[in-house]
Amino acid sequence: MNPTIPQTTQKQLIFWNNRYFYTATVAGLMALLYFLFYFTGMVPVDFRYEPTSTSRSQAIATTQSTTSLDALSPAIPKNEQAERITIDEIGVDIEVKNPVSTDINVLNNYLSEGAVRYPTSGKPGNGNLFLFGHSSSLSNVINQAYKAFNNLEELEKGDTIKVETFSGTYHYSVIDVEQRKDSEIFVPFDTGENMLTLSTCNNFGAKEDRFIVRAEFTDYVPYAQ
Repeated sequence: MNPTIPQTTQKQLIFWNNRYFYTATVAGLMALLYFLFYFTGMVPVDFRYEPTSTSRSQAIATTQSTTSLDALSPAIPKNEQAERITIDEIGVDIEVKNPVSTDINVLNNYLSEGAVRYPTSGKPGNGNLFLFGHSSSLSNVINQAYKAFNNLEELEKGDTIKVETFSGTYHYSVIDVEQRKDSEIFVPFDTGENMLTLSTCNNFGAKEDRFIVRAEFTDYVPYAQ
């Protein structure tokens, strides 16, 4: 006569014989739940596993360094008017006028007073600032505005141009200098780049040719408080 095994003991034997399967199933379910909660943002930060690597550490250090430098850099004003332009390499030091009209007669009148900012162009440190002025082959003229941009063609790549405003000085570095026909001149103001463009006639009274200087914005130095 075979002994009768109680049902409780039978269930225990079944569980024991299949213990690895049950353990693997439970572990799999727990892992599935963890990843489900992890990707839905329900896992607390202390329980998240985020392996660190050299590249990630370097990226964090770079970000922190950049943030520190940005924090030390002065904020660039958004809507300042250019008041003066100086270029030490060629002896330019002239006041900048800021008309609001693009009428040719109005602009010509301002040209007799100094360099002129084209009304729809950028502002210092913001967009493409376009300044134009007279030049003269004469060494001495009664009105200094008529030699505002004398020797512009002598500038070289890397030369510094300074634009002064109410709050500080904006520095630009020359990119290129070229001579172009007046009919070929087109200065885009919506390039998204912070630049300075200068234009002048190549000789006193000449209207057919222009010297064009393009310079990139490099620095803003506020006046000491």
